[in-house]
Amino acid sequence: MYYKEILGAGNFGNLLTDSEINELVMQGTTTSINAIVEHNLGLVKAIVSRGFSWYDCDSDDLFQIGCIGLIKAARTFNLSKKNKFSTYASRCIENEIRMFIRKDKKKPK
Repeated sequence: MYYKEILGAGNFGNLLTDSEINELVMQGTTTSINAIVEHNLGLVKAIVSRGFSWYDCDSDDLFQIGCIGLIKAARTFNLSKKNKFSTYASRCIENEIRMFIRKDKKKPK
């Protein structure tokens, strides 16, 4: 499913507050991780559109790779570090996309 179908045209859905995200992280269930991911898809969309528009690749592909980073962030977020989830997730998303770009550039064409 493409992100345009999930998010609609510019619709980022209902954003969760930091306390709501922290509660979901403490639960640690698959359902709570899915809720965190679904409510933060707009973050992936924003990072892909702002930070990686220069790369010659379909934005849908970069969005899907960014979603992998978001899933990893939701699974590994640590409340004891005192970071906001959005800050941590942004770095995970960007790093996942950068790793893809590095691997893609090394491929023989």
